Amino acid sequence: MKNVMLIISSLAGGGAERVTVNLANALSEDYKVCIVTLFSNPDDYHPDEKVEVIRYTDYLNGLSKAARKIIQLGGYFS
Repeated sequence: MKNVMLIISSLAGGGAERVTVNLANALSEDYKVCIVTLFSNPDDYHPDEKVEVIRYTDYLNGLSKAARKIIQLGGYFS
């Protein structure tokens, strides 16, 4: 089964968020789907149980302070 990853700022209210969840739900019939959210805003849209949601901020919180600083440096080079 192929994997699909959708990246969005959050699943808080908005058109792009609704479309992302609808797309993820539809794709989850044939693919393993993961939504990555960059910010930990409260969710207004909730995907089906087959869709995995990963919060990038939760991932960062699990890292050491030094590792977080190194990862965040990437923002200075864009």
